[in-house]
Amino acid sequence: CRSIKIKSYLDNSINGEDLIYAFDMASGNLTLTRGSQPAQILNSGKVQVTGYFEINKTGLSPRVTILMRVKGREIKVSQRGEINLQTTISSHRY
Repeated sequence: CRSIKIKSYLDNSINGEDLIYAFDMASGNLTLTRGSQPAQILNSGKVQVTGYFEINKTGLSPRVTILMRVKGREIKVSQRGEINLQTTISSHRY
């Protein structure tokens, strides 16, 4: 699998439309899709996004761990930043 999609079930939908966040590992793009509208790329061309995810199906509620690295693409080395992110989400609705 080369991408992950996360559908928001929180009360932050717009006009009753679903919000779907996605990360495509091949392109390195983070996207947001609102309802039937085309996906919008959330990351700037000035950053490189890489990462992967792990699926853990043990226990009562499956979990997905997302690991992501965001690096600046600035020409000057002194302006390049790097952030490593990790989060685990559950597919269980509370």
